[in-house]
Amino acid sequence: MITQVIVEYNARNVKIKVGPNTLIRDLRTQSCKYLGLDEELYAIKHKSSFLSLSAPLKYTNLVQNSKVELTIATAKMRAMSSRAVPVNIKLQVQDLPSHFSDNLIHQFKSNDTIWAIFKYFEAKSGINLTSRSRVVKTTETSGRLYYEAPVIKSFNCNISDFKDYKKTLSELGLTSKQENLRVRFELTEIPIEDALSIQDDLLSELNIKGDQKEIVAESYPNDSNNSQIQEEMEIPFNSIELQTQDKTLRNIERHTQEKTKTIANSLNRLDESTSNIASTKVSRKTSEHKHFCESNLSETGTRDVKVYLPSTEPRKIENSDDSTYTVSLNHSQAYQSQITKAAKLGDGPLLTKKLRRNMEIEKMKKILDIQIRIRFPDLTHIQATFKANETVGHVIDFIRSAIAFPDLPFKIFSNPPKAYYSNRDLVLVKDCKFGTRNLIYFEWDLASELPKDSFPSSGILKPDYLNTGTSILNSSDIAVNNTISEHSLDSSATDKSIYLNVSNNDLLTKSEKEKKLFKFIKTGRK
Repeated sequence: MITQVIVEYNARNVKIKVGPNTLIRDLRTQSCKYLGLDEELYAIKHKSSFLSLSAPLKYTNLVQNSKVELTIATAKMRAMSSRAVPVNIKLQVQDLPSHFSDNLIHQFKSNDTIWAIFKYFEAKSGINLTSRSRVVKTTETSGRLYYEAPVIKSFNCNISDFKDYKKTLSELGLTSKQENLRVRFELTEIPIEDALSIQDDLLSELNIKGDQKEIVAESYPNDSNNSQIQEEMEIPFNSIELQTQDKTLRNIERHTQEKTKTIANSLNRLDESTSNIASTKVSRKTSEHKHFCESNLSETGTRDVKVYLPSTEPRKIENSDDSTYTVSLNHSQAYQSQITKAAKLGDGPLLTKKLRRNMEIEKMKKILDIQIRIRFPDLTHIQATFKANETVGHVIDFIRSAIAFPDLPFKIFSNPPKAYYSNRDLVLVKDCKFGTRNLIYFEWDLASELPKDSFPSSGILKPDYLNTGTSILNSSDIAVNNTISEHSLDSSATDKSIYLNVSNNDLLTKSEKEKKLFKFIKTGRK
C-alpha cells in the first residue's frame, strides 16, 4: 500500500504522506503549500504524462516512494480544470428501502457542493438529510437530542465532516458521468442546537450563491402526489423518539433549552403518575377491543379450550448404572428401523421447486383444524383449536379475551427460529406454515410507553381459566411421551418373543451371554 510520494520541483524533493484514496488534486495542494506556490498554475506529471487531478492514487499505478514532477500547467489544462462538467448523481439512503432511491437522481455540475446536493434532494423528496437528531438518555428521567451526521461513501472517498460538505464535486474527485453516493447516518456527540449553529456558520454562505441557490430552489411542482411521496419516504422512528422530536424541533433555534426542560419534566411526571397513565390507556383501548373480546368469549365453547398449570412436583432424577448405556439388540433394531424409514423418504427422485411447492399445498389441504398452545411467562399454558383458514388476528383476539389485562400491549412469537406474528392478516396455515399442533410464546411489549411495573409477571390468565386448569403433567401428549420412553424397548422385546415363539433369553446377543457367564463364574469363585 502506498503511503508516501516524492514530488520533484526545480531540483527540490518534497516527501508527501498520502493514502490510496488521496486525490492528485490534494497531492498538488500539499506540494504547492509547502513550496509556497499557486496551485492553480501547476500540474502533476509522471514520466511523460500528466495525471488527472480528480483521480485517486490507487488508479495511477504509482508505488511506494514514486517520483512525480510538479510542472507548470498549460493553458488548456487550466481551462479544463476550471470548466464545470455535468455529473449525474444518484443518492442511496441506506436506512430506506431500495426503491426509494430510484427517484433520487439528478444532473449537477462539477462545481456544485455536497451541501447544495443535500438541499436539492431534501426539497425534491422530503427526506430529512441535514438536521436529523436522536434522543439519547442522559439520566433515567431526562434525555437530550444529539445530531445524526450524514456520511457519504463513494468509490473514491468518504465524506463525514462539515468542512467536507463545503467542497465541490471536482475537489472530491467526483467528476465521472455517473456517480453513486451511499448515505448513512451516524450518531455524533454534538447536540442538535450546536450542530445547527455550526451549519449556519460554515454552510450558510453556500445557500445564497447564485448557482447554488438555483439548485436548491429547483424541485418538483407541488401537486397531489407530492404529499403521498413525502409520506412514503418518511424515515421510520421509534414512536417515543418521533413524538419528542416533533415537539422539540418546531422552534429549536429559538428555545431549545426550554424544550429540553419540558422533556425532563414530562418524564418526571410519567414516573410519578404511572397508575393514571395506565388507567387512561385502558379506557382508550377498551372500546377498540371490546367487540373482539366478546366474539371470542362466545366462541370459547367451540375452541375446546384447555388450561395447563406448571407442575409443582419436584423433578425425579433416576440414578442409572452403566448397563443403561450398553447397546442391546433391541436398541440396534430400533435404530436400524429409523435409518430404513429415513432412507425410504430420500430414495425418491429429486423434486423440482414446483413439485415441492405442490406437495406443500397438498399437505396444507389435509389440515382442517389446528391446535395452538400459548405459553405465558409464568409457564402457564392455554390451548385452543382454530380453523386452518383463520388468521393471526383471531389468535390475538382470543388471547386478549383470555388474559386478565386485555389492554396491555403484548407480542406473540414462535421459536426456533424466533419469528414474531404482528400482521393480523396472515393466514395460520397458508402464511404462517402452522401444522396440526403448534406452540407459540407470549411476552409483554416492554417497548411501549407504559413503565415496566405495569406488566404483571404472573396471574396473566383470567381466574375463570385458572380455576379450570390442570397440571401440565396431565397433558395427553406428555403422558404418551412418558409411556413410550419407559416401555418402548420392553414392549418390543416382548412382542418379538411372541411372534418368533422364542424366549427372551434366546434374544440375547453373544456378548450379553458372555457377560452373564462371566458374572456366574465370578460369583462361583467367591
